[in-house]
Amino acid sequence: MRVLFHAEQPIPPSGPVPGRATRLVDLGFPCALACPRCDHTPSAPSYHRARRRLLEAAGSPEVRELRAGFYGGDPFALPRSFEALLEEVHDECARRGKSFRAVALSTGMQWSAERLRRACALGVGAVQVVLDGPPELHDPRHPSGEHGAAGGSFSRIVETLKYERGGAPVVVRTDATLGAEALEDLANRLDDEGLFAQPNPVTLLVAELAPYPVQARDLLELAIDGSPGDGWRAAGARSSAAPAP
Repeated sequence: MRVLFHAEQPIPPSGPVPGRATRLVDLGFPCALACPRCDHTPSAPSYHRARRRLLEAAGSPEVRELRAGFYGGDPFALPRSFEALLEEVHDECARRGKSFRAVALSTGMQWSAERLRRACALGVGAVQVVLDGPPELHDPRHPSGEHGAAGGSFSRIVETLKYERGGAPVVVRTDATLGAEALEDLANRLDDEGLFAQPNPVTLLVAELAPYPVQARDLLELAIDGSPGDGWRAAGARSSAAPAP
């Protein structure tokens, strides 16, 4: 079982890395959730600011490696716009002989396997979804806002994870304060659905609540700095999903 606790994440390099630029960018896209404590509002200017910031970094002679963490709604709510942005930045970096690697925070409700494969081909190295415990805990926190009628999102997200991953690395982030019983229940449910099975297991990341930019940074450190092909330095199997002391 691939369960990783926040304290066990790879320690990022201390200080700036020469030649590396990291941009945490708010896309301002819509979101399929209606979370009570979220004040996100879609904003078209955010997308254009994100594009400008990324292309400026790609064009800088000091930058050899560009990394991006996308948040702000769901990138796959407007898949054509997201893909166009990825393609433009990816191609600009390739033209200048630079690398481009990215991660994205998603609701897990609006992507398809094909959309995810295209995003990965353009530099997205991992996608994160949130499942805050079993349905009875998760759904009140993250109700679906689709079609104007709030309802549970847990089953829809799990269905996406089962059938629409498209071979992409996916991190399921969950709230570390839920308690050992709820965390173990969630881990067991994911295991029962086959989501920890090879060849493409999800990683369950148990972490404190954090703003979206911080979550994007955490995902970059985990998925990019932690070498996804090497198991992301995940913890071994545990009898309980309780946070380590």
